[in-house]
Amino acid sequence: MLVDYAVVEKKAWEELERLGLIYTVTGKGCFIAELSADEMLQKRNEMILKQMVIDTSYYKSFGLTIEEVFELLKEVY
Repeated sequence: MLVDYAVVEKKAWEELERLGLIYTVTGKGCFIAELSADEMLQKRNEMILKQMVIDTSYYKSFGLTIEEVFELLKEVY
């Protein structure tokens, strides 16, 4: 399988910028955003919730109850 790493890298940078974790200054480069602890916590929670929505759909497709998901999560956490 051939992977175009330039495309993968560009998408990763775009996602970081979309999330507000970095910003770009034309002609200067990309820089890490200066976020307060509360803002970082909010960004983290947004990312986790986004993934949890995807994961929850996956679990529901198998017919798992929330209790079953919790039990499985306890096994790996």
